[in-house]
Amino acid sequence: MNKQQINSFLSTYKLPLFIAGGILGYVIYKKITGVKTTETGESAKETIKSVETEVKEYTQKYKPSYPESSYPAIANAIYNSIRYSGLDDNYKDTFNELLKIKNPLDLAKVQKAYGARQRSKFGIPDGDPETLIPSVSKELRSEIIKNPFGKTKYEQINDVWAKRGIQVRL
Repeated sequence: MNKQQINSFLSTYKLPLFIAGGILGYVIYKKITGVKTTETGESAKETIKSVETEVKEYTQKYKPSYPESSYPAIANAIYNSIRYSGLDDNYKDTFNELLKIKNPLDLAKVQKAYGARQRSKFGIPDGDPETLIPSVSKELRSEIIKNPFGKTKYEQINDVWAKRGIQVRL
């Protein structure tokens, strides 16, 4: 190929090459950072058991903010907004659903309803099933890549939860 053919090729395919490079960079970043926050299947089972204990403990200290049927609905809404690690995530819905949690009992009930769920990238299962906090934390922190100004969503949730007496942080 001579220089003119190379310039013609690059000018024709500049945008697709740029997009492919961005996707590749994103996938590499997710692989590098995702390893630190992924939970194994065994630790997910342990987390679920400890959440069940927390529900019993918090039931004595706190009053539920919603009817029992609301907690699975909140968990499902969160899962549906982050289930595909990629372009179809809806962090606004995740954020709004997490703000519905008003006390530690609410969080424990949502965690129990969420259980451990499998997420995917482009329709391919991505890692082991994860519980609520690791899934949400990973997703909201990865939004920085897509929107550098959205970095504060998980920090806002942590601040609101701290004011409500919730010890867990994303």
